Amino acid sequence: AARERLGLSSDTFVGAVVAKDLSDPNKNLGQALRAFEEASQRINRRFALLLIGKTGSSYSSDHIDIVWLGEMNVKEIARTLIATDILISGSIAESAGMTIVESAALGVPSIALSNGGPSSLIEHEKTGMLCRDFRAVTSCITELAGDSKRLSALGRSAKKNAGSHRPEVIARTYLELYSSIS
Repeated sequence: AARERLGLSSDTFVGAVVAKDLSDPNKNLGQALRAFEEASQRINRRFALLLIGKTGSSYSSDHIDIVWLGEMNVKEIARTLIATDILISGSIAESAGMTIVESAALGVPSIALSNGGPSSLIEHEKTGMLCRDFRAVTSCITELAGDSKRLSALGRSAKKNAGSHRPEVIARTYLELYSSIS
């Protein structure tokens, strides 16, 4: 139902990029789009990339469907992410990466650059994929678009692990840490 609402077929490989401001250079939207587009040329399958957030940029592609969805509230983002296969986080400076946790809770694994927050939220090749650069992001997208069993396993594992990133769990962990050093 979620894909139908977006006009996407069930056999389309669907990725999403979510940011408050997609035009922020730290979000690397152009690089993420190129990685998704390059992966689409390696796999004989239809690809669609959903872009959620404010933007001042405009991109088009001959190889993938780009769906500009604009700004959304948390509920709308969740209803949209449930229609995706992967979340792509190409931020070069990401502290928390809450969309990674939110997508994981929905069973949607993330592919992210391995800097900052994402490396504490994703267990590489278990709950998602961590990449050193966009060449690796392209390879991971290609791999997951061509291996639905692996994609499903990552999604199940991400969903199972998402609870460990709830605020009350994190707070308890910090309180235990502070108690142990005081």
